[in-house]
Amino acid sequence: MKTPKFFTILGHLAFSLIVLPQFAIATEKATLIFAAEMTEIATEEKGGYPELATALKLERKNITPTFFLFGGGSLGPSTLSSLDRGTHIIDLLNSIEPHAMGVAKREFSFLEDELSLRSYEAAFPLISSNVIDTLTQVNLDGLVESAVVRQGPYKLGILSVLDDSAIEDYALTRIKLSDQNQAILKQAKKLRSKNVDLIILLYSNFYEGISDLLTRNIIDLSLRKDEHFEFENSSELNQHQRDILLIKPGQIAIVKMEWNKADPSSLKVKWNAKNLNQYRKDPQVLRQVINYTDRLASLLRQKIGILKTTMDTSLIEVRTKQNAFANFITDSLRDYTYADIALINGGTIRGEKIYTANTTLTRKDISRELPFRNNVVLLKVTGKQVVAALENGFSLIETVKGRFPQVSGMEVKYKANNAVGNRVISVMINGKPIETRKVYTLSTTNFLASGGDGYSMFKNAEQVNYDNQMTRLVSDIVIDSIKDKNRISVMLDSRLINLDDNQSDNPDG
Repeated sequence: MKTPKFFTILGHLAFSLIVLPQFAIATEKATLIFAAEMTEIATEEKGGYPELATALKLERKNITPTFFLFGGGSLGPSTLSSLDRGTHIIDLLNSIEPHAMGVAKREFSFLEDELSLRSYEAAFPLISSNVIDTLTQVNLDGLVESAVVRQGPYKLGILSVLDDSAIEDYALTRIKLSDQNQAILKQAKKLRSKNVDLIILLYSNFYEGISDLLTRNIIDLSLRKDEHFEFENSSELNQHQRDILLIKPGQIAIVKMEWNKADPSSLKVKWNAKNLNQYRKDPQVLRQVINYTDRLASLLRQKIGILKTTMDTSLIEVRTKQNAFANFITDSLRDYTYADIALINGGTIRGEKIYTANTTLTRKDISRELPFRNNVVLLKVTGKQVVAALENGFSLIETVKGRFPQVSGMEVKYKANNAVGNRVISVMINGKPIETRKVYTLSTTNFLASGGDGYSMFKNAEQVNYDNQMTRLVSDIVIDSIKDKNRISVMLDSRLINLDDNQSDNPDG
């Protein structure tokens, strides 16, 4: 018996009324491009801003709305930024039009006032959700706590937080940081009230609360880039699927997002990391890059001397052991100020390059190796302060942090495997054991003298004048020393000996 046509139609109609509404909810789609930690504007090996411009143009051609968020970590240090304090980075970003930029600790490379100036040069918001200017008790001038950005029919709420390492590493005195979690909760609530589609957090250092914030849908997506990342925390091994982490230089994340309009917690993401060097260079941005590099070319190409020995300034070499180039730097500072001893942090050296013997050194080489605009200061310190400084320097050897001490005028024996605070075994100055109450003159940088990288024991040390004192950069003093000698050999000796090594450094280099 055939079913009457009327009942067949009625059955189809009933099915559509019952079943179709659950499929009738529109699925929203958007693409997000994330980049960060781009201090060098262009390299053949990793790519740079010209390639990023091309990647953005390709994605922006698609019908799906495309957002571009920049995670910061780029205003310094670099050869160019040592001269213009990051202005060229803002100029290039203005050309490729990020919707917003998060403030990471490298944005403070030239301290708070310079960051404020950069924020006014930018055609996009610079976001830091937990910075407080101690002078005004609100955010640093020019920064915003959060931002709502729009593309097509969608609105995204953007947050960005810093952790306390920014204060310590850059010896910041003008700002303090509020609790990250409280700042995120406060700003996320504000953004939800503005009916944003999704809330996205930018951050740059491990933050244990990320997974919980994502699970509770306080935020919907988090983005981080850390080129020196290592799994130091067990919770990072079980990373939340909406916590996106880039760990390789020269990479960007292309994130495809899909969600239901009425339910941000329905967000699904698919993403992949793309190498910038696989894209062609955008001609317009390339012209900007060439313009910047050409301005400096004649100065930076100036030959200053011949390196007679090999030299290695890779990260592991300057941050975990005695380094030959660091020896040359600290010796130059001690000679320049007529100090008893000298000390710098390994993180001052940034070139990450291996030089062969008989290399002709140029200003560019030294500017690349010493990009920070650090001045030289002479301090009066006690032997007790020196030992405390060395303990601080050795305290993070395992994690290859920049506070590792490079010294002159001292012979230091230590055990890297001892408990933190008990790693210094002995210190000799001018062939005699260090005396805790004796006062020594120490040549160092203004960065360490103000307590940077955990060297708080120097903050209240007396500064003293020295002959021919002027505001000279460390890089200037090193360049002058190379020029005076014309041909230099950088060597290892017995000034830093890790007793836990099977074999100590070879004194003959």
